[in-house]
Amino acid sequence: MGADGRLTWRQNTLTPVQVPHGFGIAPTGHWLIVGGQQDNKIVVLQIDETTGQLSATDQSATGGAPECVIFCPSTLVIAYGC
Repeated sequence: MGADGRLTWRQNTLTPVQVPHGFGIAPTGHWLIVGGQQDNKIVVLQIDETTGQLSATDQSATGGAPECVIFCPSTLVIAYGC
């Protein structure tokens, strides 16, 4: 965020999924979860606390065409066909 309180562009990044559709930022602000609609893949990207830059992790899963990423108080919910 800029000094004026507005969002500031940081980077373009490729996601390791085909047709990124659903995404969510973990309540901690450390992780971005991205669902790939065509390849049924769900991946985790790390968010740098200082810069906001995204970096790949080795965390992923597969499941039928994820569309929504929802964080509940104690768990992560991946919804299909939202």
